[in-house]
This record gives sequence, structure tokens and C-alpha cells, in this order.
Amino acid sequence: MENKKASNKSTLIILGLFSLMTGLSGSSVTLALPQLSEGFHVTNGAATWAVLIGVITTAVFLVLFGHFGDLLSKEDVFLYGGIGFTLGSLISGIAPAYSILLVGRFVQAIGTAMIMANSMVIVTEAFPASARGKAIAAVSMFISVGTVSGPAIGGLILSVSSWR
Repeated sequence: MENKKASNKSTLIILGLFSLMTGLSGSSVTLALPQLSEGFHVTNGAATWAVLIGVITTAVFLVLFGHFGDLLSKEDVFLYGGIGFTLGSLISGIAPAYSILLVGRFVQAIGTAMIMANSMVIVTEAFPASARGKAIAAVSMFISVGTVSGPAIGGLILSVSSWR
């Protein structure tokens, strides 16, 4: 019984942290658009694609990766999503050119779709009915905190460092 509780707690922490990070990455980039535009010598309109590519890609692939989770393994799709999200974040952070930044954001958004499509189902399957509501609320809280605090955290980072 103790192992199950520890396993559920670990599951909740992993799901929560990745949910927090995907929320942060989506909402914090908007503040960096003027710096992206200036740093990569692109127009403000072109710089908005750093945000749009993430939103559009996530929306397009969300249902597909939910289906892959049903066919294959929700945990594996989530895991590879976490790897993709991390790799996309790395590519975006070290991008020497704007086109590479967009590739990184695209990879990051695919990872985000894989994470988002499977995280709530993993919670539903991992927790007993008596604890499921609290677990879903906890993961939802991480998503909300990431999304809502993204602009504030992004602004704080931009005030002391570069967009990278």
C-alpha cells in the first residue's frame, strides 16, 4: 500500500511539473517578442510566429497523440513528449537563427501536445476513485499556475537576463 502511495505521489509530481512547464513556455514567450524581433532582425509580425507555431502545433497534434496514447501506451507517449518538450526547449534556447528558433518551438509544441493529451488519463488510471478528484485538481492547478504566472516569470527573467 505504501509503495502505491509513493508511486502515485511521484506520478503526480512528474505530471504536475511537466504541466507547469508547458503552461509557462506557452504564456511567457509573448513578452520576449520585441527582443526576439530585435535579436533575430525580423519584423514584429514575423516574431509572433514564435508564439503561433506553438499554439497551432499543439492544437493540431493534441487529438492525434491522445489516440496514440490509447493505441500504444499513455505513459510512453507522455515520456517521449517530455523528452521532445525538453529537446525543443534546448533548441529554442540556443537557436542561432530565427528559423532554428521556430523549429525548436515546433518540437517543443509537439512535446506539449503529447504531454497534454495523456496527463489527465494517466491520473485517472493511476489513482483510485476516492483520490482521483484531488489528483486531477492538483494537475489542473499546475497547468493554471504555469499559464497564469508565465507572463510574470517571463517578465522577471527578461528584466535580469536575455530571452534565452
